[in-house]
Amino acid sequence: MIVAACLTAFLMGFAIHRGSTCVVLAAEEVVFDHRSRRLRSFLYASIWAGFAAMAATLIAPESFALAEWFPLSWLTLAAGAGFGLGAYINGGCAFGTLSRLSNGNFNFLGTLIGVFLAGFALQVLPSLPVAQSNPVSLQPAFAYAACLAFAILCLGVLWQSKRQGAQLTSLLTARHWSPYTALSLIGICGGFLYAFEDSWHFTATLSGHASLPAPGVSDPLLILVTLSVVVGAFLSAFQSGSFTARRPDVVSLARCVLGGAIMGTASLMIPGGNDYVILAGAPSLAPHAVATYVVMLATLIAVIALQHQLSPKQT
Repeated sequence: MIVAACLTAFLMGFAIHRGSTCVVLAAEEVVFDHRSRRLRSFLYASIWAGFAAMAATLIAPESFALAEWFPLSWLTLAAGAGFGLGAYINGGCAFGTLSRLSNGNFNFLGTLIGVFLAGFALQVLPSLPVAQSNPVSLQPAFAYAACLAFAILCLGVLWQSKRQGAQLTSLLTARHWSPYTALSLIGICGGFLYAFEDSWHFTATLSGHASLPAPGVSDPLLILVTLSVVVGAFLSAFQSGSFTARRPDVVSLARCVLGGAIMGTASLMIPGGNDYVILAGAPSLAPHAVATYVVMLATLIAVIALQHQLSPKQT
């Protein structure tokens, strides 16, 4: 099972890079292009993740489980807004950071440093949210319906691909994937991965190390999964020829450290970064995850729109 989890994480990292996956880019597309293609693709990812997680829970309930729910409070919503602001400052969310870093933009090493430093916030933050049981997991009908829907969706995708003459080799060698293709694979992989080990996500794995001992951080599986995602992203960059090493500059590096620290702190309060909220929280129908993500997106779009309005107009 550990090998399967690492392989799933590798495919997830590969898709994150190949699709230039980032919620900041999705928000910018809404503001600048008045389009929601990338934003809708994130919704598809949550749907795919939900079907995959519920199907896995039905097939092997001893190994898989839906994500736990956490209380919804004003503090949680404030953390969602904080994560959106941090992502804006950083220039990328959890997905976007990995995508840009694997392309050779080493300014985003500052994000990892900031997230790591955020782990010290555990010592000054008020009591963190306490997990609650997931009532959806107690309803077998949900799992059966999800398993059937997941099978139908997979067959539909295969049939559509065959109609269009798409081949797996051509997909793997393409330099860029559409947001829908990338996030569909991310959703499926993430659904299985988080159902198997829901204590893992980028920001938790990094920030938890700053305040050892932290729950779950000592588990070697979390480290292996994180490394597998990173290897998948970098291999995609090298294979597609998009990797170009870029020396960090002080201003950009400092901005990424600040953005990473804000995102890391917010992820402790939610809990979870946008990766966990999209692929584990929302698919498990957790109210706090859905509300947090809406606030996160609204904050991002509002800040980007305000910056666009205040920026000098070119003539």
